[in-house]
Amino acid sequence: FIFFFFVYNIMSSSHSSIFWEKPNTSKIERLTLDDIFNAKERLNSVDNCVYNLPLIPLHLTTQEKQLNSPMNHFISNLNNNSNNNNNNSEDNNNMDNNDNNDIPIQIHMQLENLQPVGSFKSRCACNSILSKLESIDLEKVNKIRIVCPSAGNFGQGIAWMVNYLKENKTDLKNENVIDAIDKIFSVVVIAPDHAPIQKINSLKRLNASVIFVPFSTWWTIVDPENTDEKLKSFRYETNQLLLDYFKPKETDSDDNNNDNNNITYQNIFLHPVTEKVVFAGNATIGLEIFNQTDKIDIDTVLVPYGGGALCLGIAQAIHLFCEEREKKIKVYAVEVETAAPLTKSLQENKPVTIDYKSSFVDGIGGSSVLKGNFILAQEFLTGTIVVTLDEISMAIKLIAERNRIITEGAGAACVAAALSGKAGRGNIVTVNSGGLISNDLFSHILLNGT
Repeated sequence: FIFFFFVYNIMSSSHSSIFWEKPNTSKIERLTLDDIFNAKERLNSVDNCVYNLPLIPLHLTTQEKQLNSPMNHFISNLNNNSNNNNNNSEDNNNMDNNDNNDIPIQIHMQLENLQPVGSFKSRCACNSILSKLESIDLEKVNKIRIVCPSAGNFGQGIAWMVNYLKENKTDLKNENVIDAIDKIFSVVVIAPDHAPIQKINSLKRLNASVIFVPFSTWWTIVDPENTDEKLKSFRYETNQLLLDYFKPKETDSDDNNNDNNNITYQNIFLHPVTEKVVFAGNATIGLEIFNQTDKIDIDTVLVPYGGGALCLGIAQAIHLFCEEREKKIKVYAVEVETAAPLTKSLQENKPVTIDYKSSFVDGIGGSSVLKGNFILAQEFLTGTIVVTLDEISMAIKLIAERNRIITEGAGAACVAAALSGKAGRGNIVTVNSGGLISNDLFSHILLNGT
């Protein structure tokens, strides 16, 4: 993996011995049921680090559930109200407009924004950290540093989980993991320069070190398919900046007995969208959703698609459980119109690069799709649904007004997709992935709807 070589060059200039754990991205590994159950066991091993959440229905009226596209109705009402506040009652009386259907749209929300860290990332953070610590040879390691690229959510999950594990390590039964947690001294998050300020502030509150790099540089770290030439450019641009973060702390070298020469750092690199342990942590959402099929006859699951680890983790879980119990549930990836590389890639049957446009929906989307994840998407997804920024804004407003829940853009995208009618009818589960939205943006959407 490209980041291994880069950090190794930096580390070799220090006085400390460095062991870098290189993630295995050379082949595509599909999840097994054991992977998911083991991940769930790790999540359950520490009290309240991850909540087991029930599905919550979005409060819609009987009439709204019968519409072909409830979203069109909500946006139409908003536009009518902005022009003439007296049109509201007339529009409501005529809202069906020959759109009646025998099967209503029933939306059930998986509210991952209610997790302790504010998003689903606490799941993959817990599983990835604990699984890595289980295999560390502590006889060769004095200090552990965790490094990850993140636009905010994954980094927050990692930083929060490290703090939580340090405070609650007595819950764990694995002595090696407990000892390893004591040796974690630093979490370093490499963030794109457009990362939302509220997420960066949260990282700093969690005592994580944050490195800002241009988005193209950040993607160089994230994409394991990048060429040596891109890597050389990345090294040149950021070598000195990262050196300041990776060198030994001053307190390690201010004595005269050369103890610093004996310090060995274990650097754990956690990739947010390619590692199997990250997929497995996210797949526990699929396990919890499927466990509710005895009460709800689920037809469709909608999952936001960013790097792919959340969506493809859940899709693999749903596939495995449906295969075991002979059920059929469709899984769609949801993208935003300004950044929908998966949709374009599936249309052309190969990973392609698109013209990425940043927006307030910062938790999903990008300029391209990782090759390995594209193959998994072809195998496990029913398809994709693209929603507009206006539809996502309306979904944020509706979830707040009907259910009193705060959801960020990426988290509301699936509700927007369900309301658009593009996911079909019946029982639709939406994965509301996070609630990390700034107060100013949230207030603006509530007041204006878009």
